[in-house]
Amino acid sequence: MPPILYEDNHLIALLKPHGMPAQPDLTNDPSIVDFTSQYIQHQRQLSSKPYLALLHRLDRPTAGIILLAKNSKSAARLTEQFKNHTIKKIYLAVTQNIPNPSQQILSHFLKKNPNKNIVKAYKKPAPNAQIATLSYKTIQTNKNLALLEIKPETGRQHQIRVQLSQIQCPILGDIKYSQCAPLPNRCIALLAYQLEFQHPTTQKTITLTATIPNEYPWNLFTII
Repeated sequence: MPPILYEDNHLIALLKPHGMPAQPDLTNDPSIVDFTSQYIQHQRQLSSKPYLALLHRLDRPTAGIILLAKNSKSAARLTEQFKNHTIKKIYLAVTQNIPNPSQQILSHFLKKNPNKNIVKAYKKPAPNAQIATLSYKTIQTNKNLALLEIKPETGRQHQIRVQLSQIQCPILGDIKYSQCAPLPNRCIALLAYQLEFQHPTTQKTITLTATIPNEYPWNLFTII
């Protein structure tokens, strides 16, 4: 069972490991949804699968915080927060090459190729392309690698991966968007590090923070 970061009667947040799908896919590999459903079913001693809504997604090779709702009312309210971009998300990434400038706002127009499951970035508007914006800042460097803090303003598929590749600073291990060598288990050095949102019933602000992996390439940075 992936580590649980937060749980109450309305929602549950877990730390998704690198390489695990967020939801069931054609591989039939165990997913976050599968694990969480089985956990709740066992915990409540239910005879059937419980209600469970996956509120957002993380790419399979990405690790980090993932949030699920335990009832439809909470799902609707949290989905609205995601839709309105009121949920604050912070990612950490280790990139090949050091960005210049050290911090910047990036804006591109992204278009998905569903046949290849890849996203292409354009500097100018293009047919069926959607605007994608993020900000990054360099936290630390080690030789030709950089540890970045990233705040996406939009939630496009593969957004962080493709936008960083556009400035010649691809995420380490991301062979889909660079010529980088793969990391073990074909993971990439991208972590959904922090998630801040309003609780769907109490309205209190909840801030969740992921554990940073103590392994290559994260352990190259002393700040961690």
